[in-house]
Amino acid sequence: LVILFTVLLIFFYLYISHKIKRDLGVFIRFFDSLVESEKTIHLQEIKFLEFETLARHANTMLEEKKKTRIDLERYKQIVSSSDELLSFIDQSYTYLAISEGYVKFFDKPKEEIIGKRLAELFGEEYFERHLKGLGERALAGESFENEFWLKSPSGEYQFLHVKYFPYFESNLKEPTAYIISAH
Repeated sequence: LVILFTVLLIFFYLYISHKIKRDLGVFIRFFDSLVESEKTIHLQEIKFLEFETLARHANTMLEEKKKTRIDLERYKQIVSSSDELLSFIDQSYTYLAISEGYVKFFDKPKEEIIGKRLAELFGEEYFERHLKGLGERALAGESFENEFWLKSPSGEYQFLHVKYFPYFESNLKEPTAYIISAH
């Protein structure tokens, strides 16, 4: 009787273990697919109620991720196609992102602007005298506006109305970058 009970217990363990491994395999494939193709979990493949609830939540999260990615792509398109001078600048005064307006103003491809410091594009003296203090204000958390004449690389002067906005990463109290909007 003890041997029969032990054999039944072993078979039961193997059966349950197999079902759990199969459901975990479904989740592993799901999370792997997030990286590549964003496929949702097919609930009919899940055998345990607890995993079904987890799968529903995971699918909801994935749908939100897809929506956020689509929204982000739309915002990128709006910003990058703007003729306004829009830029995202980090604490070392390096361009992280720019609009098409910067490409036209500097008459350079984006690749020659993004990753460059303001001093590289405007010259060290102009940067120190006119731009660094404005960036410091934005990096201190201040939003403000300014107007000035800016000499383009072609030698033309352009009157600009410029707005500065600090950028705060989530959960941080100090700005990690700033945004410039000029026209």
